[in-house]
Amino acid sequence: ETLGEELYDLVDVYKTGHSEKITGMLLELGKEQVKQLLVDPHQLERCIHTALKTLQQAEAPEKQKTLNLDSKNIKEKLAEKLFTEVENIDANNSATITGMLLEMESSFLHTIINDKKAIEDAVTRAQAALTESPVPQQSSSSQRMDEDSDMDSETEMLGEDLYNFISSTQYTDHAEKIAGILLEMPHSILRKLLTSPEELKEKIKCAAKVLEDAL
Repeated sequence: ETLGEELYDLVDVYKTGHSEKITGMLLELGKEQVKQLLVDPHQLERCIHTALKTLQQAEAPEKQKTLNLDSKNIKEKLAEKLFTEVENIDANNSATITGMLLEMESSFLHTIINDKKAIEDAVTRAQAALTESPVPQQSSSSQRMDEDSDMDSETEMLGEDLYNFISSTQYTDHAEKIAGILLEMPHSILRKLLTSPEELKEKIKCAAKVLEDAL
């Protein structure tokens, strides 16, 4: 047997699932060091654990990336299915309400997605959080492209103002999620609400109720 084969047989005893890679790493130590490992089980074990830890650390980011992609795909499919269900209940506000519901915990959404009555209840609560004022008609595609940067900037500023206001209320622990729900409302209405604290508090209360029912 060659030195590498002897080493592989000893490494494989530990059933790490990475015998070949670890053997290759240990062979990089040099012939004399490998010979020492072959006659010193304790030193070999320490080196195997060190090599395994190095491999696991190197693989962790890739595994996390895969998990993130899987999570993203699952959320996208959930969003598509949720939109279809909401559209059947309230076609006019389906995009806005779907956006509001997607602020909820994924576990809650998975629970209600196949329960028509639960979805209807969630949509009803979301509708209650929306203003009675009509949603402005969307502009043409070319106009929307011209306005995208301004809208993004305004959304960010409104989001910060909402977050700061909500953080000063009893709902501070859920300020980010409540702000996300309210940002689904038309910007013109949000600007008005930010100048009317009492009305804004009512909307925050409604959004908090939606969150509370979901948790």
